[in-house]
Amino acid sequence: MSGSSRGQSTNNVGWVYYTSIDNFMYLYPRRASEHVRFDPAIYQQDYWQAVTTHPNANEAILLSRPYDDLGGLGQMVTLSAPVMKGGTLLGMLSIDLLLSRLTELLQQPNLTGELALLNQDNIPLAIVNPSTSPYLPSEAMTYVWQRGALQLTHPLPHNSLTLIYRIGPWALTKALLQQSQTMLLTLIFFAWAAISSLRARTLNHQLEYISHHDQLTGALNRYSLQRELSRQLPPTAVIMFDCDHFKQVNDRCGHLIGDEVLKKLVELCMQTLRPQDRLIRWGGEEFLVLLAGTRHTASKAADPAELHIISERLRLVIANYPWRELHADLVVTVSLGYCPMAHPNELDHAISQADSALYQAKAQGRNRSVAAISG
Repeated sequence: MSGSSRGQSTNNVGWVYYTSIDNFMYLYPRRASEHVRFDPAIYQQDYWQAVTTHPNANEAILLSRPYDDLGGLGQMVTLSAPVMKGGTLLGMLSIDLLLSRLTELLQQPNLTGELALLNQDNIPLAIVNPSTSPYLPSEAMTYVWQRGALQLTHPLPHNSLTLIYRIGPWALTKALLQQSQTMLLTLIFFAWAAISSLRARTLNHQLEYISHHDQLTGALNRYSLQRELSRQLPPTAVIMFDCDHFKQVNDRCGHLIGDEVLKKLVELCMQTLRPQDRLIRWGGEEFLVLLAGTRHTASKAADPAELHIISERLRLVIANYPWRELHADLVVTVSLGYCPMAHPNELDHAISQADSALYQAKAQGRNRSVAAISG
């Protein structure tokens, strides 16, 4: 189509026309033949070239890059849809649009924020309420916080156009506040409900922790014992130990130092034991260790030799700690008794046996580990 024909276009739509592959054109609005001259150069336009390589040409709407109208009407784009029959291209149905018309189409009453229409090269074809920030679209429909604004990217189906809406935080807040009071009250209610739910969950976690832990040392308390027995890997051995001459520690160094000794005992044991083992403050300065089994040792008692090694490791870690850093006269050791067990039902018996072994260790001079006598 020559420049003279484009000069006849009116208002915002330049032309709607059908161009066949055999040098034929049907033009709307109609023009006398002397005003329209068919130019074979139209077959060199990018939308003609693209249709021959487009993977879904029969579904695509092809968009040209912006160009200056030969008739001087301003910048235009051409939207073209291939006309196919049996997989064969018959021609192209096209419409020439002024970019100013696209901007008018984007205009919305009381629009808050920025609205832009981008082509396949991310070049803005039309913008409402433009800003200076560049556009960074994505390939899928997304909400993202980008360059200090909330941006919605919406690729339009079956063509290469992308619609972008962008709004800054203050404008977004203003828009929300300008909505109905019901919406605002709803938002406040949901915020209050979310905060209340979070506080309730936090309080429940705190109560759960307090109910199963010793407040001074952070070790588990006796009330947690039944819960520990229901774990996937039940214990295969128990160790009972207590602090030797702890009353003398309190008498010589004071109860504050005594409390620090108990807390340090728990800390040293937790560093020495495995994550799956459990340390319980049984009462006063007495502690119970539940040694968990493994998937391969389920329903089998712990090996007595390994149990002795673990008990001695605990004893030596405590005996070798520099207690005099807490108090110049402080010496801390522990006596231990241990007993293997093959089933959780044997726990009470195993604890009783380990307790007896603990008293055997004390009778033999303290600061030692003693195995329970089978029976």
